[in-house]
Amino acid sequence: MKRRRGTAAAPALAPDSSDSSFNFDPRWLDKRSSLFARAMLRLASPTRIRALRRRHYAQLDDAVRGLPGVRPLHPRLPEGACPWVFPLLVDDPEALFARLKALGVPLTRFGQPQWAGVDATTCANSAMLARPVLALPCHQELRPGEIDWLAARLREAVLA
Repeated sequence: MKRRRGTAAAPALAPDSSDSSFNFDPRWLDKRSSLFARAMLRLASPTRIRALRRRHYAQLDDAVRGLPGVRPLHPRLPEGACPWVFPLLVDDPEALFARLKALGVPLTRFGQPQWAGVDATTCANSAMLARPVLALPCHQELRPGEIDWLAARLREAVLA
C-alpha cells in the first residue's frame, strides 16, 4: 500500500491473533466482538457443531486406516472434544502435500510457515510437529459428498 509522505499508517482493524499470530496485544482487551460475531455465537449450536465435526473426523480417520505412511495424530478424540481439523502424521509430508494440493484438496501444514522465534527451545512439540503434520478440514458445514471426495482424494494421493 502506498502512503503519502508524512501520513501515518491506518490503524489495525483487528489484533494480530486474528491472522493466526500468537502475539498478544493488550490494546484489544477492552474491545467487543463485532455485532455479526456476537449474533453468530447466539445462533450457532455448539452441540450440532461438535457432533458434525466429530463425525467428519471419524470418517477421515476411517479413510486413512491401513494406508501406508499416514496415521492420525489423534486416533481417538477425547470425549466432548470439538476438532478444528483432522491432523494427519505423514512420513513424506512434502510429497503428499504437493499431490493433495494438485488434486485440489484444501489443507494446511501445521506451523507452516513457522513463526519467527518459535523453535525447539520455545516449544519442542511445535517444532517436532511442524514438518510431518498435514491438516485436513472437518468443518461442520462440509456435506457428505464433500467428505467422501476428501477421503477419496486422500487415498488417491497416498497410493500414488
